Amino acid sequence: MKGFQYTIHSVLDCETGEEVFAGSFFNQDESAIFEIRRQLEDAIRNRRDPKYKCYYCNQLIKIRGKAENETKLKRMHFAHQWDSDDCPIKTSHKLTQQQIRAIKYNGQKESKLHERTKELVAASLESNRLTNKGITEVATETVRRDTSGLLTWRKPDVSAVYHSRQVVFEIQLSTTFLSVIADREYFYQQNQTFIIWIFKFFSDEFDKQRFTEKDVFYGNNQNAFIFDGEAISESKRQQDLILKCLYREPYRSGQQIAYRWQERSVGLHDLTFDDKNYKVFLFDVEGATNSIRQEIDDEQRAEWERQREIEQRQQVFEQRRQAYEEELEVGLSRARSSVHQTLSEVHAYPERRSPLLNEFAAFSLDTYGNLFTLFGQDQGYQPTEEDKSFLRITFERERLNRSHLDRTDLLTCLCLVTCLIKVKSPQKAHRLKKVYGTVFVLLSVKLDCVVGQSFQKVVQVAHTVFPGKESFAHLFLKAIERYPSPNLQKQDDRSGGKLAKKIEAFRQKNVEPDQSYDDVFRLLFPELFTQ
Repeated sequence: MKGFQYTIHSVLDCETGEEVFAGSFFNQDESAIFEIRRQLEDAIRNRRDPKYKCYYCNQLIKIRGKAENETKLKRMHFAHQWDSDDCPIKTSHKLTQQQIRAIKYNGQKESKLHERTKELVAASLESNRLTNKGITEVATETVRRDTSGLLTWRKPDVSAVYHSRQVVFEIQLSTTFLSVIADREYFYQQNQTFIIWIFKFFSDEFDKQRFTEKDVFYGNNQNAFIFDGEAISESKRQQDLILKCLYREPYRSGQQIAYRWQERSVGLHDLTFDDKNYKVFLFDVEGATNSIRQEIDDEQRAEWERQREIEQRQQVFEQRRQAYEEELEVGLSRARSSVHQTLSEVHAYPERRSPLLNEFAAFSLDTYGNLFTLFGQDQGYQPTEEDKSFLRITFERERLNRSHLDRTDLLTCLCLVTCLIKVKSPQKAHRLKKVYGTVFVLLSVKLDCVVGQSFQKVVQVAHTVFPGKESFAHLFLKAIERYPSPNLQKQDDRSGGKLAKKIEAFRQKNVEPDQSYDDVFRLLFPELFTQ
């Protein structure tokens, strides 16, 4: 209820030491609230360790109130026991003991309807016994004493023996305190007796359910048994005790658990007798709810693990990216130093440098693309003698000391310029750009070192042919015959001959070779086209 003020705003959770705030606590699903309500009552009656205590007086508290409907539970609140010691925030001390007793015992006397219902239940069980359906004994108002020797006893409405199980039936027509319900259930549980609470009517509308009905319902795995007119007629027809069972079936709604009401007519043979808690139910709502919750938890845990793995991968990627950038900068700096050293040796000072030498003097990540632009001009590019001298000296020097930085390293750019010079025309320069991957594979085999790739081994470059470049594999096969590569052979032997197996498999496939770029390949590798 909007504006509702709690007298006890928060309590102490004795198990966790945390503060439990009334506002958030009473805003959760009422099944959880009523479970705690039961635990508080058990603690008050010394059947379990304390659960919640008052912050102000250190006394055990309970949950009281009136539910508005399924979702608006603001009227429920924490309260002291009626007979507790004084507390600064306690509200019940103004009531007299007579008033408290009147409230406590109001409506507890049995009515004629209660008596009639009890007789019909007993008669239905007797019909079951006479037709040999499992009942072997039936009695009404029989005193059942504590088997442990304590001077305690109960007198259930109806008691029976069903397949050697002791079962009692309690007719619940009027308002009963939770303490009474909990006491009876505890007594029967301690004496290995199953209890079945029977209602004359039970609404599936939350705002029409009394607290007594809710206490029984949530305490019995959210299964309610009803013995109304239809059930009575069906019991007579089948000569057995037939009850209506109303329960909440859980189902998954996204990442939440929702419930829908289900109703079914049942006999004792349809029910589950929980030998641990001495509860009787048709549908295991708690078990089904836990299964769905476990499924959701597992998915959320898996998603969390997935997100954590993604974050870890991102961290690794970022670390590798930073390392690559550092390596790249070192490589570019080393390349520029090598270039400037060579430029000095060929006396190519700034004022005498050609466009090609200027491009190498400012060596950067853009150099590779800029070379295609330079040689792809309408008139092409005519290298000078200084260009050729620079390329020759720098190439030999870089082969001895280089870093593998894919197409950004100096050796790759030197090889590219050499290829562009060999193809001569701008048109063929554009065609070269379409097959530069295959060109670098052939160059790697010819030079016996990695060119144009970030791999460390020549055999890794060779593996990119199968299946990525199989239409040009005929050139690769000619290259490994024409340019014997000690590194390639040695590296493949160490890997178990994987490349050799790929080559053998390729030969069996009869792949049609792509000869549409032979004009480019002939200019670059004429020896591969000689007989």
